[in-house]
Amino acid sequence: MKYLNRSLTFVFFFFVFQTSYAQEWKQLGPFEPTIPLVDSGKMTPHGVGRLHSIVLLNKKGKQMMVGSSTGGTFITKNYGKNWTSNYNYPYMSGANAILNFSRKHYWIATCSNHLPTQHWGLGVLETKDGGKTWNATGFEKYPEEYDLCCLYDMVVNPKDKKHVFILSESKVWQTKDMGKTWTIVFEDEKANFRNIVIADNNPNLVFLLGKKVFKSIDGGLNFKEITSNMLSQMPQNKSERFVLTFFGKKQETLFAMGFGNFTTVLRSDDLGETWTLTNVNVGAFSNSQFGIWSFNYKKTDYLLMGGIRAYLSADSGKTSKQITFPTLTPNYVHDDIRDVAFGKKGRIYLAHDGGLAMSQDLGVTWTDLSGKGLTVTQFYGLSNSEQAPYYFVAGTLDMSTKIYNNGTWYCLSSIYADGGRGRMHPTDSNQIYISGSGYAYRFDSLTNKWRYAHPFTKRADFDFSMDFDKEGNNFFMVNDHIWRIRGGEQVWENITRGLPAHRDISTLALSPHNPNEIWFARKEQTWSEENLKEKLYFSPDGGKTWLDKTANLPVLAWRHVRHLHVSTEKQGVIYAGLGNFDSNKPGSSKNKVFVSQDNGDTWKNISEGLPNFPVNFITTFKSYVFAATDVGVYVLKPGSPQWEIYGNGLPPVITTEIHVNHTASKLRCSTFGRGMWEVDLP
Repeated sequence: MKYLNRSLTFVFFFFVFQTSYAQEWKQLGPFEPTIPLVDSGKMTPHGVGRLHSIVLLNKKGKQMMVGSSTGGTFITKNYGKNWTSNYNYPYMSGANAILNFSRKHYWIATCSNHLPTQHWGLGVLETKDGGKTWNATGFEKYPEEYDLCCLYDMVVNPKDKKHVFILSESKVWQTKDMGKTWTIVFEDEKANFRNIVIADNNPNLVFLLGKKVFKSIDGGLNFKEITSNMLSQMPQNKSERFVLTFFGKKQETLFAMGFGNFTTVLRSDDLGETWTLTNVNVGAFSNSQFGIWSFNYKKTDYLLMGGIRAYLSADSGKTSKQITFPTLTPNYVHDDIRDVAFGKKGRIYLAHDGGLAMSQDLGVTWTDLSGKGLTVTQFYGLSNSEQAPYYFVAGTLDMSTKIYNNGTWYCLSSIYADGGRGRMHPTDSNQIYISGSGYAYRFDSLTNKWRYAHPFTKRADFDFSMDFDKEGNNFFMVNDHIWRIRGGEQVWENITRGLPAHRDISTLALSPHNPNEIWFARKEQTWSEENLKEKLYFSPDGGKTWLDKTANLPVLAWRHVRHLHVSTEKQGVIYAGLGNFDSNKPGSSKNKVFVSQDNGDTWKNISEGLPNFPVNFITTFKSYVFAATDVGVYVLKPGSPQWEIYGNGLPPVITTEIHVNHTASKLRCSTFGRGMWEVDLP
């Protein structure tokens, strides 16, 4: 009996271990900059992912903290050689700004922007233990409050750490008691704010910057607009955005840049009352890659201008030189500068769309500090075949298409573009389609090169849908229409010609049971139930006729379908994942996933247990239903009345696609900010 008990105990623990193991997510990376498939000296989107903010926790740069665009925050304690995530909160957001009050006490202004769906944030979060735990500061917002939750900048009064300003696109708040209470100090619905600047030696001098510029001389009690003073000195009297920095030891001079038809540098010697034109067309900038900073090195005051590339001026902005390049050379830095920090001995740190770089010689050479563990890659999706279960393609924001081959990551840098979704033939891994900046390309296995294969002249979204049918005989792509190419043919066919096409298609679904059954949904929302149409379609005959099913799902009057999935188990069963937020008010309904058992004639809401975030992708395996949401992967188990988080270890991050690979017995997911993951199937 004693031995029987031991055996039963062993079996019990083995079963528990196996069950637990089966639900443990494993990160596939990329864990560091991928290998670029390009010769040295050519343009390449080489890197790990987009960073929006950086702080040096000591001037030597041994300890640094960075905020990603969507994947939380990371910290290094060895000069960037290794990084670890120090973000621990129920929902994961990006960090547009970081305040460090001490080496373990930080605030972050959250915002997940540059998303395939609606931007959202969580307000201001605080940690007092270096990121082990995070809490709301008192300024916590819900994603449905679009005008409040995305914060773009945050600054502290240099003489009073309890006094902090934050801003969204249209509003500015302050706290004077370290976040216990917050008050609105200014708002302008058309300002499109992005930055706050406070003078170090005079904290009463505060500037708000966006499309408009406002100035306060009383610490933020009152603001006056000075936009017209600056516009009067600009060519064509036009600017979409302004940025500003104090210059010189006494900070009595201001330099600003305006972004319009011409990117201009302006100078003020009376703290912003009057301005003079200093330079025109100083470099390549865009509305989002746009910043100006000043620093002193060896008794010389420099201006650093960050745009698509970085530019340095040693003569007060009169001339500038480009110090970063998109080619694999000693001064290679990935395009799009987001934030800057300055260390000892003239060190310059750039947070950019590929990671983090540092220069010790004013930009002559750069060192990549995107060390192991800085896993912030933003994937739009992934695809692989049953034939090659450990070889797949995955499109990214900013860094073209990544290729994963048996544990090693490569960057398809021969196509210098953002990589969107891709699709691999279900049984032939040599047949691959990908997208680059909204255009489609096909892999030519005979020449081992990628060929332009875009069926329409219009550029599509970066994450536009494409797919093979189950047998791989037909391939489909979408923009405002659906295009099909048959196996062995070279001509694309528009199968939705004649349907209203005033909005792009958000999702395409092909039946695994009948190749003639096709679904698609269009974007946008806000129609009344009385005239609800043209948002959800079904074809039973390969596109010869289309049935408008929109009115059968009345919730679409205020929402849109983000993803459609036809069940792999049963014909006529279709799932719809919605890409919107619902109200958090008591009594409000939750509308995330709907299912139809009769080809879209009637629908049932099955959203119980899902969080109030968009559903980006749905797939099924046996009787399990999986949903990729903005805060992780959820599962609806057979017979269960509600959804639950699937597995352990996956961060609550934006999950863009989930795919079942039967050969590997894996469920894989791409995330928009924390790389690629996989887990055992149920």
